[in-house]
Amino acid sequence: MLRNWAAKFNKSLSKRTSSRRLEVEVPIKLTVVPDTNTGRLNMPGSELSVSGETADFSRTGIGFTVSCIRVKEFYLVGEGRIIDAEISLPNGRVNMKIVGTRYEQTGQHLSVTKYAIGAKIVEMRPKDRSLYEEFLSGGKERAGTLHLGTEER
Repeated sequence: MLRNWAAKFNKSLSKRTSSRRLEVEVPIKLTVVPDTNTGRLNMPGSELSVSGETADFSRTGIGFTVSCIRVKEFYLVGEGRIIDAEISLPNGRVNMKIVGTRYEQTGQHLSVTKYAIGAKIVEMRPKDRSLYEEFLSGGKERAGTLHLGTEER
């Protein structure tokens, strides 16, 4: 009984301390920023990128799914690695710097293995922050609505 009460209390507390999440699937491009002390790394930035799709957004973090947990020798989660993320929202492209905090392997077979990754947003330019928060406040329905200029009768 005490465990049930503690679990309910923790769940209630986590709802109050975490940001509201908006479930939405849009394309995301992740580019790993190599450490400056990696020696003579002669790879162009485009070789250190992976694409995927988002799962959810909040003011402080994002969740996304990708087909791999690392790009070359750089892991997407752990070591405090900063990753440049570009998200294609209906109201514009948003760039941000994120740090992967957790991951979970999904899929039953090696040919369809995906990784669900949770990341914390660590930096955004004011213009990108404005577009991102406009999307969050509008919700999935309003942000994705396309108006064709026709009148409803």
